[in-house]
Amino acid sequence: MNITYLIFAHSNPLFVMNMMKKLEAVNVDFLIHVDLKSKEDFTCLSEIGCVRFAEKRFSISWGGISMVKALLSVCDEALNVCSGETIVFLGGMDYPVKSNQYIHEFLFKHKGINFIQGKQIPEEVFCWQEGGRRRTECYALRLGDRCIATIEPRCINKGNLRQFVKILIKNPLRISRALKIWVSFPKRKHPDYLKPYGGEFWWCLPTNSIRNILSFVHEHSDFLVYHQFTSIPDELFFNTLIYNLCDKELIKNDCLRYMNWKDKPSPLEITRMDKDLIQHVIQTENLLFLRKIKDVETCDYIDTLIQANEPLI
Repeated sequence: MNITYLIFAHSNPLFVMNMMKKLEAVNVDFLIHVDLKSKEDFTCLSEIGCVRFAEKRFSISWGGISMVKALLSVCDEALNVCSGETIVFLGGMDYPVKSNQYIHEFLFKHKGINFIQGKQIPEEVFCWQEGGRRRTECYALRLGDRCIATIEPRCINKGNLRQFVKILIKNPLRISRALKIWVSFPKRKHPDYLKPYGGEFWWCLPTNSIRNILSFVHEHSDFLVYHQFTSIPDELFFNTLIYNLCDKELIKNDCLRYMNWKDKPSPLEITRMDKDLIQHVIQTENLLFLRKIKDVETCDYIDTLIQANEPLI
C-alpha cells in the first residue's frame, strides 16, 4: 500500500526530519509545505527519499482561510506528483507512536476509510461556543495573531455581548469594524446544499476522497468564499465536505492522533515527563500519532517505548 504524507511545517527542520525518518519506506512519499513566513532552512529534508516541496507556498495565519487554501493547493499537487492511495495530513510537531510496520498494516486493514473527526453543527454536546453556531452564523473579526471575535449581525444577545467585551479588552481599535458588521452586514447562512460539520483539522483520507473534494470545490466556489468569514475554517471545511460527500460507512470519526487540549485554545506540548500519557497513547490501537511533541529528546523516549508497548494489529 502506498502512502503519501502531507506535512505542514514552519519551524524546527531537524525535528521534522527526525519524524520523516521514522515514516520513511519504499512505498512512502512526502510532500512538504513550508510556511512562506518561515525563515528556517528546510533543505536538510532532501536527504530523505521521495521528498518533494510544495511548489506554491502560502503565508498561513492561525484561524484564517489561508490554511484551507494552502491545504487545497497541496492536495491538488499531491494528486499530480505523488503515488499514495492514502494521504495522511501531519503537522510539523506530530510524531508517530507506532512502528512503521504497524502504521502500514493499520492503514492497509482500513483501506478506503476516511479518518476525520466530524460532529454536525450546531450540536449541544459540541465543546465549541454555542455548539459551533457562531462559526457558521457569525463573521470572524481578527483581533491579533491568535485571537478572533465573532459578530452576529443585528442581534442583541449574550454571545454578541461577550464578543464586544472581548474586543474592548483585546483590541479596542477593532470596535468600529465590529459595529459596522453588526449594523450593516447581511445575515450569514451556511450554504444550504451541505450540512456543516466540525472537528479537528488533521485527517487521513483515501486519494479518491481528496479528488472528490477538489472537484466539488472547483464546481462550488461559493463554498470557499463563504468560509472567508468563518472563524477557524480549517476545523469545518474538509470535515463538512467528507461528511456530506462520502458514504457514512466509509467514515470514522477519528483523526488517528492524540492531542492534549485540557481546555486550552491550542494543544499542550508533550514532553518526556508525560510518561503515563505517552504509554497510554502507544498502547491505544487507533492512535498512530501524537501532537504536539516538544523536542527530539521526547521523540527518542517514545521510540524506546514503542517496541515494548505497541499492541498487535
